[in-house]
Amino acid sequence: MSKEMMNTKEVASYLEIHEKQVYALIKEGKIPCTKATGKWIFPKYIIDSWIEDNVRAGMKQAMEKAARMPGALLAAGSNDPVLDLLLSTFRLSHPDIIVFSANTGSSHGLTALGKGLVDIAWSHLFDKDSGQYNLPFISRLAPGLDAVILSMFTRETGIVTSPKSSKHIKTIPDLGKKT
Repeated sequence: MSKEMMNTKEVASYLEIHEKQVYALIKEGKIPCTKATGKWIFPKYIIDSWIEDNVRAGMKQAMEKAARMPGALLAAGSNDPVLDLLLSTFRLSHPDIIVFSANTGSSHGLTALGKGLVDIAWSHLFDKDSGQYNLPFISRLAPGLDAVILSMFTRETGIVTSPKSSKHIKTIPDLGKKT
């Protein structure tokens, strides 16, 4: 398919979601697309616009909530389950501090921080050239920002198998082998 048009598999990869989630979004009418020759088609420029619109809507909603509560902090950026757990724990131990968070993606969070729209940016961007997370992106997305950077946690991703399967699966290629 051309770079301007994407199919369901390509849009799933582009959005970094499972292809089944794309079909759920189609069914709910939440993603812009059209059907041509029996296949769903997603114009890239419309998907990009849809992403921007969703980011703006999320930011607007979070800003409106924060404005109604003096002293509330506004955060934007990455959406991470561990971050949600951290915020829940923080709320329990500090009920007097309110943090509103908009899931906008790391880049948009840093951009919003650089523009003074938020107090906190959640970010996990990896720079291939330097091998660093986040730091190289601050000067690009939030130029001139005198930021305080806190590294909160790292991830380790693995595969969980049943005890019976684990006898045969020791490496990634083993996943494709029949036992």
